[in-house]
Amino acid sequence: MELPNEKAWVLDCMGLAAWGQGEMEVAEQYIREALGIYTGLGNQAAMGMCQADLSLVLSSSGQVERAIALAQEAVATTRAVNSQMMLTLSLNYLGTALIAAGDFVRARHTLIEAIQRAWDHQYFYNLMTAFYYFAELLVLESHSADPPVALERKGLAVALLSCVRTQTATWQIFKDKAAQLQAEIEGTLPAEMCATAIARGQSSTLDEMVNALSGTVDIG
Repeated sequence: MELPNEKAWVLDCMGLAAWGQGEMEVAEQYIREALGIYTGLGNQAAMGMCQADLSLVLSSSGQVERAIALAQEAVATTRAVNSQMMLTLSLNYLGTALIAAGDFVRARHTLIEAIQRAWDHQYFYNLMTAFYYFAELLVLESHSADPPVALERKGLAVALLSCVRTQTATWQIFKDKAAQLQAEIEGTLPAEMCATAIARGQSSTLDEMVNALSGTVDIG
């Protein structure tokens, strides 16, 4: 007989799979059902996980304000129970929603915290997800930056995306997203700079990449 925790886990996974296929209504339905089960069980960490996953779905479907509110709730829930893995996940998806809202300063600080926590606790899947979204942020920031700064940010984005694509811990959908975004950026960079950025992403240690990003936290 399937236990409630197991059923909720399967539903949440099905919801994320539907999100990956662009089926947002189906994804929301599955994850809300999982959240209801975890709520009934009083499983706070898993509730936070589902809140975060649901915020990702809402953000992807353009419901940005709802996504931010739900992601903030997920962060608060997972902080309260000191679930570092789910807190890192929640910070990732709060950062994602803030990017969608155009709040790049808060997104940067949120993702930096996610990156640092993921690295401190060796949550490599969450780290690669944070790297991907930080690369998205860098590209968007470059649109309003002076040309030298814009090139620097795009170069760092390419390095991050190159790293994401080579790590076995990366969820396949983020490898695919990274490949697509990297291809879009490469055409806007000088060939030598692009090659250097790719090599940096492939040769740098994760520690080096984390430290490089941590040093950008105060950049506006």
